[in-house]
Amino acid sequence: MDGRFLTAFIIPEERDICGYKLRPYNLRHMLYLTAIDSPFVVSKSEKAMTPDALLMALRICSTNDVQTALRMKPTVREQMLVGQMMADQNIFAKALRELLDYIGDANSVPVTFEKESKHVGKKADNAPPPLLMAVTLMAKLHLTKEEAWTLPVGQAIWYLTVYGIIEGADTKILTTEQEGKMDSEADFLKKVEADALAKLQSYNGRK
Repeated sequence: MDGRFLTAFIIPEERDICGYKLRPYNLRHMLYLTAIDSPFVVSKSEKAMTPDALLMALRICSTNDVQTALRMKPTVREQMLVGQMMADQNIFAKALRELLDYIGDANSVPVTFEKESKHVGKKADNAPPPLLMAVTLMAKLHLTKEEAWTLPVGQAIWYLTVYGIIEGADTKILTTEQEGKMDSEADFLKKVEADALAKLQSYNGRK
């Protein structure tokens, strides 16, 4: 069975990072982290990965009532945590690694490939990705608004991908087993090529 599928559906669970009980990383978390230009989800963010940015991400991901969390002022405990991370880079590095692993596991999505289609359908290129996924989950899979917004990101993409295949999309999912086999075959071909080149060089050297 596809390892990415298992990761998306089994691993996302509540985690404890710096005392924050993180909910499974979902579309609402993605939306708000994108909105504040968090460097943990925005690849070209102008913000740096600082202790303050990390604690804001932890605060957002520890609740589904994100608006309330954002209105709260930093607590004494949070101020102490920032101070500890600034004083000891090992504490910051550990929390940073755990947060990135948490988001990465939740973003375990299918690797797909599809034939180029000449069909031009309706596009929603300007729609924010979290909103596009949430609306599709509600419209196509009949999830409630709350269910859609709190669905872990990886699971949402898996559901939508498989739904598209069921509806006739010419999309194929490349499983981790197939990927591993392809990598093994590629490594084998590289070895054969290297051996052949070495023999050719040896033969030319004897002339």
